[in-house]
Amino acid sequence: MAIFNEILVGRFNKSLQRLFGIKGSPPVRQLGGEITPSHVIPSGAENRYLEQWNRYGTSVQINAVAAQLSTLRFRNPVASNIIAVLEKIAVSTGLANTVFVTNRGANTDVDLTTVQQTVISVDRRLASTAAGVGGSTSKVSIQNGATAGGLQMWQFATEAKKTLELLATDIHEIPTAPGDWWDIETSVANDSLVVSLLWRERYLEESERL
Repeated sequence: MAIFNEILVGRFNKSLQRLFGIKGSPPVRQLGGEITPSHVIPSGAENRYLEQWNRYGTSVQINAVAAQLSTLRFRNPVASNIIAVLEKIAVSTGLANTVFVTNRGANTDVDLTTVQQTVISVDRRLASTAAGVGGSTSKVSIQNGATAGGLQMWQFATEAKKTLELLATDIHEIPTAPGDWWDIETSVANDSLVVSLLWRERYLEESERL
């Protein structure tokens, strides 16, 4: 039998049970009446796994090719059933360049030519292999000569071989829903592009599914 204001999202109860070693029934079964709840569960990156977040990172270099632009794509597959959140993007180019961050929308679900295989599980407690490599549902891919387009969100100038970080605080983090993706691409041809990414993933709750 349901109880008043019953909490149906189980990951928060599971987080409290695992963090404090509570046995038995869920420690928080319902919200209080009126306006009393306070939701400040995150206490540090080391506890993200208790909230069922998996954290991943990778670094990719796209080499310069004559007369071609360099592009990286971060993609959440349309059938993934996860939400991915980009926490950090660091970019550098071999030459002074202008780099665009473009959102291509949810009308296509494809990778670029080369899919990055070395994706690191940041928290080895959640690693899918002993080496802590793999496990991410999101896809990182690269290509020279990809067709520019889509909806441009950022445009920024880079200096040669200097790293630029794009997400300065947690409010800048970028949620990426299933079927959505972000492209990072140069505007000057024949230039290398290095992109380092840090992100987290978890399964969507029923109320979040599009």
